[in-house]
Amino acid sequence: MPNPGISSASSYTPPTTPPSWADRTPNERLAAAQEYLRGARPPLAELRDLAAALKDVDKRFTHARRLLLRARRHEDFNKQDTKTRHKILQQLAFCTYKDDDLPAERRFKRALEWLEEIAPLD
Repeated sequence: MPNPGISSASSYTPPTTPPSWADRTPNERLAAAQEYLRGARPPLAELRDLAAALKDVDKRFTHARRLLLRARRHEDFNKQDTKTRHKILQQLAFCTYKDDDLPAERRFKRALEWLEEIAPLD
């Protein structure tokens, strides 16, 4: 016998989290990147995750590089553990190296400088 105080169809909707950046459309990723580059101040993890999707899914190395540069300059960067900081710097070096909007000599030199922040290159 059904309980009259409880409906058989559940009206509970679990809280939804936004889909990962990799699961969103290229236009959504690009619009968010442009908003962040115009001055919005997202959390460091948001910059890092969006940059990763732009790099891995869209191959937009210029946008990814610029977001990672903001992540590097973010007030919370130095509060991160060493592994996280190194990952951001490594990805920044990679995107700098792959960014065709920068002259080759400049991008190669700058990519090495980012890697030297992780460990001296001798």
